Amino acid sequence: RSSPVEDRVIALRDELFAKDALVWDPIHANAVTYGAETGPQLRIAFPDTPKLGIWTKPGAAYVCVEPWHGIADPEGYTGDYRDKPGVFEIPAGGTKRIEMSVTLVQEK
Repeated sequence: RSSPVEDRVIALRDELFAKDALVWDPIHANAVTYGAETGPQLRIAFPDTPKLGIWTKPGAAYVCVEPWHGIADPEGYTGDYRDKPGVFEIPAGGTKRIEMSVTLVQEK
């Protein structure tokens, strides 16, 4: 499908999500701002994730903005889950830091 982004803005409407989430893979940004042009907004930063999903259930009063590493199985995928795009393993006792922040930005 064609991109719903126009001048760096997405006008959210139910038909955008009729088939599924909007997915950017890869995303060429590390933050997005959510909200109307006037009034408070949310700044969602995700410097450690290469993908972004935005989704809602049509008719719902919410929208989900989710930084992602992995995504659902590609159509027809039959391989091992460890070989899926975006999947990584953390060894026993290991750690991996993945940062995300949500900041309320007040009206100017």
